[in-house]
Amino acid sequence: MRARSRRRQSSRVARGSAFPTVILVAALSSGCTSVEDVAGEGGSFVESSLDDDALAVWIEHCDELYTEPRTVEKVTASFKFALGSLTSRDGHAAAWRVLRASAWLARNHPERERRLEHGRRGIAVGLEALGRGTSESARTHYQLALTMGAFCEVKGTCDTAFVRRMRNHAKTAQADDPGVDHCGPGRFLGKLIVETLDYPGYSLGTLEEALELLSTAVHGCPDFAENGLFLAEALIEDGDDEEAGRALRSVIASRAPADHTVEHATWVKRARELLEEL
Repeated sequence: MRARSRRRQSSRVARGSAFPTVILVAALSSGCTSVEDVAGEGGSFVESSLDDDALAVWIEHCDELYTEPRTVEKVTASFKFALGSLTSRDGHAAAWRVLRASAWLARNHPERERRLEHGRRGIAVGLEALGRGTSESARTHYQLALTMGAFCEVKGTCDTAFVRRMRNHAKTAQADDPGVDHCGPGRFLGKLIVETLDYPGYSLGTLEEALELLSTAVHGCPDFAENGLFLAEALIEDGDDEEAGRALRSVIASRAPADHTVEHATWVKRARELLEEL
C-alpha cells in the first residue's frame, strides 16, 4: 500500500545515501564553476607514440591495476597508463579508462587538492577526446558524467550549465549503450533527478521520470545492488514503502559482483538501515 507522499520530508534519504558519482546539490549556487573553467585548461589529450601492440599491453595494465582491492596507488598507476595510451585511433579505449580512474581518485584520494586535480584533468581529457570527433564511446560519455559529478562534489559549487552538461553526457551514454557499468547511465540519471528535485534552477526532471529510469536499470541489471538501492530510495521519496521494502530486501539478498565487492557491502548496509526505518 502506498503511504502518504513524504518526498519533502524524506529528502534526507536520497541525499544521505552513499552515492559518490552525483553532486551534493545542497552546495550548488549560481555563478560557480562552469564547464569552460575546466575545459579551458586544454592540452590534456596527448597522442601516444606507442604502436598498436604496445597500446594493447598498456590498456591491459590499466584494467589490471583497477581491479579490487582498489587503492590510491593502484588507481593512480592505472590513470598514468591510460593517460600514456591516449590516441584518437583507438575509439576512446584509453580515454574512458582515464576518466574511470579520475572519477575514482576524485572521490577517494585523501587530499582534497589532489581530488580536485584528478577531477579537472579527467574532465579536460574527456572533453578533448570527444571533441576530436573519432568514434564516440558510450563509456566515455558515461565516465565523463561520473567524473563531473565527483568534481562537483569535491568543489561544492557548479553552475546549472555544468549540471546539465553532466546530465547530457549520461543521456548520450544511455541512448548508445544503457548496459554500461551494470546499467550505470540510467542509474546515474535517475539518482541525479532525485537529488535535484527540490532545487529550483537545477531540477532535471520529475520523480516519476526518476522512478522509470531506475526501474529500467533494475530490470536490465537486476543483480547489481546499487540499482535496487537507488530505486528503493526513490520509492521512499514517493511514499511507496511497500515497493521500497521489496527493493531493499532484494538488495540485501543480492550477491556481490566481482568488480564492486567493497561498494556492495556499503549498499547492503544502507539497505538494511533504510529497511529498519520503514
